[in-house]
Amino acid sequence: MRITITCEEDRISASEEVVARKLAYENRFDDNCVTISQIAKPYHMEPADLNSFLCDKKVQRKADGRYYLQPKYCGKGYAADRRRYYFTKDGRLKYTTNLVWTEKGRELIERMLKNNF
Repeated sequence: MRITITCEEDRISASEEVVARKLAYENRFDDNCVTISQIAKPYHMEPADLNSFLCDKKVQRKADGRYYLQPKYCGKGYAADRRRYYFTKDGRLKYTTNLVWTEKGRELIERMLKNNF
């Protein structure tokens, strides 16, 4: 798709449209997903502590500054990737990716926590 930009207002409008389409497409699976912070809160845990616990239990690993599911847990509906798009100062579109947990994944974590304590 080619967008013709004639003024700054058109540029902003076109940028918002691109971001909205990308977010809608990328996040279509994670509407009911929760963050690690949301799971940790009822247990009075810090998100970093829960992430560390999951790494110790070999559920996930950390690489390149983010968490990934271990192969044993991939493709089983426990988690999804959530992308957040943003523009750099020079106008380039970039994104960050975070691991979010489905209800099935949340239940797995809660079972592991209950069995551990």
